[in-house]
Amino acid sequence: MALFRYISRGPRPPVRKLALFAAVAGLSNAGILAILNTAAEHASEGAESNFWYLSLFAITLIAFTYTQRHLFLISTNAADSIVQAYRQRIASLIRRCDLRGIDGLGRARLYAAVTRQPQVVVQVAGQLVMAGQSAVLVVFTIGYLATLSEWAVYLTFAVIGLAVLIYRRKQADTMAAQAQAEKAENQLFEQLTDLIDGFKEVRLHAPRSHDLGNALDGVSDTVKFQRGIANHHFAQLIVVAQATFYLLAGAIVFLLPAFGEDYSGELLKTVTVSLFLIGPISAIVGSAAAVAMVTAAANDMVELEDGLEELAGDEPSGLTRAEFDEIRLENVTFDHVDASGQSSFRLGPIDLTLTKGETLFISGGNGSGKSTLLRILTALYAPTSGSLTLDGRAVVGGNTEAYQSLFSTVFADFHLFRRLYGLAAIDPERVDRMLVDVGLDQKVRFDDGSFDTLQLSTGQRKRLALVVAMLEDRPICVFDELAADQDPQFRRRFYEEFLPRLKAEGRTLVVVTHDDRYFGHGDRRAVMEEGRISKDEDTDG
Repeated sequence: MALFRYISRGPRPPVRKLALFAAVAGLSNAGILAILNTAAEHASEGAESNFWYLSLFAITLIAFTYTQRHLFLISTNAADSIVQAYRQRIASLIRRCDLRGIDGLGRARLYAAVTRQPQVVVQVAGQLVMAGQSAVLVVFTIGYLATLSEWAVYLTFAVIGLAVLIYRRKQADTMAAQAQAEKAENQLFEQLTDLIDGFKEVRLHAPRSHDLGNALDGVSDTVKFQRGIANHHFAQLIVVAQATFYLLAGAIVFLLPAFGEDYSGELLKTVTVSLFLIGPISAIVGSAAAVAMVTAAANDMVELEDGLEELAGDEPSGLTRAEFDEIRLENVTFDHVDASGQSSFRLGPIDLTLTKGETLFISGGNGSGKSTLLRILTALYAPTSGSLTLDGRAVVGGNTEAYQSLFSTVFADFHLFRRLYGLAAIDPERVDRMLVDVGLDQKVRFDDGSFDTLQLSTGQRKRLALVVAMLEDRPICVFDELAADQDPQFRRRFYEEFLPRLKAEGRTLVVVTHDDRYFGHGDRRAVMEEGRISKDEDTDG
């Protein structure tokens, strides 16, 4: 079962402690019933007897309250620990995956697996443990019932057997509907991400807004429909359970006397016990919805973790490589595939050599393969065929991290981090000087290792990304259309001041650009057309 696999991968829950508290809580609960029945039977024997039973009742009630409280706290704390360990494992696996694998999984599924789905586990943990405690209570209560009537126990087992059959029949349907609702919720999350991330585009395009709204409504209706089916089966379980135990009470009243026992003295207590069983057994049956929810969530989380395990490489070691002489792509191809597994775009074959200290400009039309080439060059994508080598050694497996540590990048779809992760020892004064240099000192402040805001224009965000790339002090800088969205003055400074300065520091530069007036500031220029390099020539730089 996926839930047990999920639990087994995290910290070991305190099973013995949970079992002990559940046993004491169940015994105390059953004891309360026995004490009340016995006290009622001896109510006419005087104050001394009543005081004895009252004292026993108070002690048992305190024991029940204490153990029930701690049972809930222990179970929820254990669930929190398991969830925390799962999130840490997922984050570690994601950091070890390549970009193509993460793209294939999709953000919605990854977000759900570390936010919404683990929260389901925490929310229902207490309910499931209480259901287990109710099962213990049922056992002790039936034991007490056995002291009253052997035939009442037989009837109780028959009714419980009937309830179990109904439960098992309906449970599969409930869990299937819950799993379908879980999938639909992932789709809903993905479309909500589109709505939020693409808000400007949605707001300014009425047909797109209308179409996306219809899609959201459709998926939301699917979630509601599937949850409605699950709730329907759940309601059937509750109603059948309650009706069945009223049937038990009726059987005890009307059938037991037919067995010929002198039973009239114990009949009221037996009926009371049978009615008392309705609560805990209804709690057990009622946990079916919680089991369905947590099983569907656990199944998806375990499948995701297994998938990430297959995609993940070696654990990041923090190794860096400070120097290189030559990077070479030889007969490299890469295929983008669609949902059916068919190639939708092919890069290559590509032959390209990058030598230490040179400035390489890459140009070409939209869709020519420039960004894909950069992902191959930085080992974010593994080639479909061909080889990527560093100083004659293939870049594969365990040496990929050291290779990637050569690069500082500003991709076209770059992400800015507010905090300078990995640069804890950076000099704040150096950062301040750089902010002045790129004209952001009046827009952004750097304090305690973080920028105070990222609410900037696209061009300003690219300038801030340039600052971060320079702060990393890595041998190779990759800039994908960084000069785009800049004013003419900063664009000129980028080519005539920043690139020469970085080159003078010994950096190797790979710059995707369409600014033909500045091509002379590079050493070489490669032109991409339809996934291939159509021209690779020296420039005046």
